Amino acid sequence: MLASWRCVSLNIWRRGMDPPGLRVARVHLQQMRSRYPQGYFSMVLFPEQGRDIKIEIAESIRTDVTQIVRESEGAVRASAIAIEGGGFFAAAMRTAGSGITLVARPAYPVKFLDSVEAACAWLATQPLPSSASSASGASSASAAALRFTAQELTAAARAAVAVAS
Repeated sequence: MLASWRCVSLNIWRRGMDPPGLRVARVHLQQMRSRYPQGYFSMVLFPEQGRDIKIEIAESIRTDVTQIVRESEGAVRASAIAIEGGGFFAAAMRTAGSGITLVARPAYPVKFLDSVEAACAWLATQPLPSSASSASGASSASAAALRFTAQELTAAARAAVAVAS
């Protein structure tokens, strides 16, 4: 499921990544780039309830994700990836994701976290997209519209996860 809230793209994967889902995600991210030319944040969520996700990630999925990361450069300001849960499964998923990140080498910060709350808290500490600067001609009102707290983002993300259930 894909959603957006302010300047944050929310990408929720309940059953793991697949080529059709990645094609839809690519279109969504292109729309975010058009809507927020100064940049946006990305949050990818793997809710704890979605335990039918495979740990092994197919080469085609790794290739598609790497391409999406490269296409996002210059637009994504930071990406938080929440793979909820503890234990071996969640740790293995975070490790697999970190491996893809090493290959893709995004120009923006990426952090793997174990909860939606931790991901929201981390994203809330990241610098706002450049629209907050006067060089872009953006008003302080538009910069204020981009600003969010961890609690606001957490509420939006949890609502999106509930809809995706």
